[in-house]
Amino acid sequence: MSWFQIIVLPLLGLLFAGSVRRLVKSGARRLTAFINALIWLGAAVAIAWPGLTTRVANSVGIGRGADLVLYFVALASLLLAFYFYSRLAHLESDISKIVRHLAIQAATERHEPAVLRQESAEPYSDESPAAAQRGLRNVPADVARGRM
Repeated sequence: MSWFQIIVLPLLGLLFAGSVRRLVKSGARRLTAFINALIWLGAAVAIAWPGLTTRVANSVGIGRGADLVLYFVALASLLLAFYFYSRLAHLESDISKIVRHLAIQAATERHEPAVLRQESAEPYSDESPAAAQRGLRNVPADVARGRM
């Protein structure tokens, strides 16, 4: 066993154990914890038995195991870049809709006569309990739930 394996395998074991602990404890992020656990386990197996990656690479027509790992990392990086780009675009759209709604609301409140203005009046009939829980006032239900 090399020094690299002696140092890195216990660290990967700790990361794997932390992912398994999050998998068991957390309810909302189970898929993320499961994927993390698989990645740490795969890295530990590849480092503990480097010949295994070479055999798998040869079986799919790639010369070295390091090349196979590099291809997986490149593909995963591209997938993550596309995923985060789509999330960013969605968030920008959500923010634009919220800002547009708030601007229209502020403009209509500014130009209404004081006699007609009522604090309890809700201009939208689709205001949801989700908006009230988040402290949002007069925000449409689809915006409060994060769906646009």
